Amino acid sequence: MKLLQKLGFLAAACALLVATFSILGPRAVKAAVATLVQVVNTSTNPVPNADVNAPGEEPFQTALCLTVPGLTCPGLPGNFVVPATTSDGLTIKRLVIEQMNAVCTINGTANHIQANIQTLTYENQVNGEAYVEVTYLPLSPSSPGNSSILVSSQSARAYADPGTTVEPYIFGDYGVGSSFTCNYYVAGYYLTH
Repeated sequence: MKLLQKLGFLAAACALLVATFSILGPRAVKAAVATLVQVVNTSTNPVPNADVNAPGEEPFQTALCLTVPGLTCPGLPGNFVVPATTSDGLTIKRLVIEQMNAVCTINGTANHIQANIQTLTYENQVNGEAYVEVTYLPLSPSSPGNSSILVSSQSARAYADPGTTVEPYIFGDYGVGSSFTCNYYVAGYYLTH
């Protein structure tokens, strides 16, 4: 009988111990976990972060222009060099161009006009060489019966490294005394992370 009482007392003590730890244990573990992942983000000492699914944080857009003959337009550049930093001081790793547009106006006679934009990136070279990426912009008459204004709008994925030149080109056959001018509109974003 004394053995049975000792076993009963031992069982009750174990049950009380299990009950105590089941009530107090999770709170202690939760408190320890909460202090391990607590992040302090104040306005004076912000935690750096980047949303890789929101590339438009450093947007880019510009207008360029070329004319034949003459090759430059007053007021707009004929090309640009990708900068090393953004206007707010972030280091640019790459320019990503997502949209290219062109509007070409023909004065006189011109045939077989072609427009393109060229970019260059040195990373991930093929066969040890960096190749110029050429994105052709297929030109169409702006309206039926109007072949003197040609337009193109194209989604693209073109890359250019800092320090490289993004340059549009136009070429075609044009008659004596004729000329054509193309305005290019380029938009995308700077990759900074």
